[in-house]
Amino acid sequence: ASGGVVYKPSLQFDLALAGQGVRILYPEGVREGLDANLTLTGTTEAATLGGRVKIDQLSFTPDFDLTTFMGQFGGTSTAPPTPGFSQNLELNLSVQSTSGINLVSRELSLQGNANLNVRGTADQPVILGRVNLQSGDLIFLGNRYILQPGTIDFANPSRTEPTLNVAANTTIEQYNIYLQFYGPADHLRTNYTSVPSLPPSDIINLLAFGKTAEASAANPTPGNLGAESLLASQVSSQVTSRVE
Repeated sequence: ASGGVVYKPSLQFDLALAGQGVRILYPEGVREGLDANLTLTGTTEAATLGGRVKIDQLSFTPDFDLTTFMGQFGGTSTAPPTPGFSQNLELNLSVQSTSGINLVSRELSLQGNANLNVRGTADQPVILGRVNLQSGDLIFLGNRYILQPGTIDFANPSRTEPTLNVAANTTIEQYNIYLQFYGPADHLRTNYTSVPSLPPSDIINLLAFGKTAEASAANPTPGNLGAESLLASQVSSQVTSRVE
């Protein structure tokens, strides 16, 4: 740190902050190693933290869980912030990945790059910007899904709300299945296609139960009702916990 702090008649500061090899855990399940050049100016009643952050390392923690991670960005209401300095500290940070994103966990791997900004307050930070996904893999219900190039946009200035435009494909039995996910993370919409061609209800049966509706009818199980329920709900972000 360099700069100055005025103590009287009121506390004021004008500081430059430089950090190397800083490690943080945010959001839950993700670990970052970063360098930063920041400025901190203002008073305890109104201050601004600005500057640039470069992410050098990015990884999932060993206990990373995709469902828990996505649940952090739901539309649930939060408690009012507790009055204090963190509520009075405005954020104006630029965040960039210097060597790209290469995240790997037991169920998810991602490659891409990020150009983000952090706004809001230290008490309630808001992420804005875009993550470009180049490739990746997702393991779900024993099937491997290949992620295609796509984007995750953060455009809501009021809260961190990822909006997805991501496609994936998998092969089950003799069918090549293609899925497109788009919309806010807590209310995803999904399009399904397959080769050879199948109606959406058959594709959902394949994804959830490993067989088409015709095969399910020949060997009826309670799962048929679950597939129709998934179709009716347009496969929102809560499908993962519902299927499991």
